[in-house]
Amino acid sequence: ELLPVVETCIKKSLAADPLDSRILAAASFMAFLREEATGRKPDPEAGLEYARRAMVRGREDAAANFALARSSFINGNCSRGKEFAEKAAALDPYEATIQAQTGAHLFACSDQDALKYLKRAIALDPRGSILAETALVLTLLAEGKDKQALEYAEKIVPSSTGVGPYYDIAMAMVYAKNGRIEDSRQYWDRLVTAYGIEKDESPEQLIRRLITNPMLADRAFQLLRRTGVFSS
Repeated sequence: ELLPVVETCIKKSLAADPLDSRILAAASFMAFLREEATGRKPDPEAGLEYARRAMVRGREDAAANFALARSSFINGNCSRGKEFAEKAAALDPYEATIQAQTGAHLFACSDQDALKYLKRAIALDPRGSILAETALVLTLLAEGKDKQALEYAEKIVPSSTGVGPYYDIAMAMVYAKNGRIEDSRQYWDRLVTAYGIEKDESPEQLIRRLITNPMLADRAFQLLRRTGVFSS
């Protein structure tokens, strides 16, 4: 598989230059990956430490700034996360992934600036950012634009190589918010089939395992429980 090769490359690169900001940013990213990808639980403390080290020589590097932003968001610090995410987005304004992730994290923080970053990401890469598209759906839901969110969601074209859990969760949420509970359950069931590998795992535990941002995970769980997509 590719992931162990990447990890080995990162370790060797850091041994050669322990202050390489981009390699440290990559190591920080790896620390936050879901257990399904790495075989181990995410390590927020290691992710934050790598991000801090990345900033030693990377204060004007987009990857380093976003590494610290991601770490801050996942550790529940929205104001610090926004500060560094916005700097990263400004340093690399044509990188759709940074714009998309900035928007997604700001959405989880209930920040109204989320929308502009999500729209920018989609404009930069109209069919390459499933994260931006699903986060835009959730932002529209949060603004009470349920019908508009549904219309947009149903136009999303999932990648043939897989989209990860965010698409299924977003679709379950948008159908639930529009009262289409059976459609919502279909996406929830698909999510459970694909990712529900833990014995006796509750819906809340599954969502929190799949969504690394705790605030976004809480939003998803509360909506799906409140609308009766699952009972516990």
